[in-house]
Amino acid sequence: LPLLLDWLSTAPDPDLGLLLLRTFLGDRSRSAPVLDAFREAPEVGRSLCAIAGTSRLLGDVLMHNPDLVVRLAQPERLATKPVDGLVDSATTALAWREDRAAAREGLKRWKDRNLLGVAARDIQGWAEVEHVGADLSRIGDAVLEVALRQLNPQVPFAVVAMGRYGGSELSYASDLD
Repeated sequence: LPLLLDWLSTAPDPDLGLLLLRTFLGDRSRSAPVLDAFREAPEVGRSLCAIAGTSRLLGDVLMHNPDLVVRLAQPERLATKPVDGLVDSATTALAWREDRAAAREGLKRWKDRNLLGVAARDIQGWAEVEHVGADLSRIGDAVLEVALRQLNPQVPFAVVAMGRYGGSELSYASDLD
């Protein structure tokens, strides 16, 4: 606990981090694998504290995907794949979903899981700003591609990427109008 508190004290919002960690570790189904990961690689705990104390959204992503915690100390496992790999991954994640609402939720969860990798590398200083924008743009490309495949439009149309998206410079707050 003293080590976790020390790590949380360096986060932008230590109180948020403490609240998220308390909630996260208070659930026995999530806490056992996470505590094992802490024992095997203390860097996982430091990374979790940094992320939990930086963003409620990222904390929520980790709460819904506790399997991602073990990746936090491994930059190579957080790396964003090329667009084709992302599209394949998202397509596989949605393959078993039967209706559009389930597919939409599945695609959102897939996007959030991939966003966590980008943000974790960014927060820990493992990615330059240019790489973060390019990675966010690649995730946007994949989301659009998979969403269009799910819709299977019957009339031809085009998607025009302008502004930050067109320049592969998306930020976390960017949207795909």
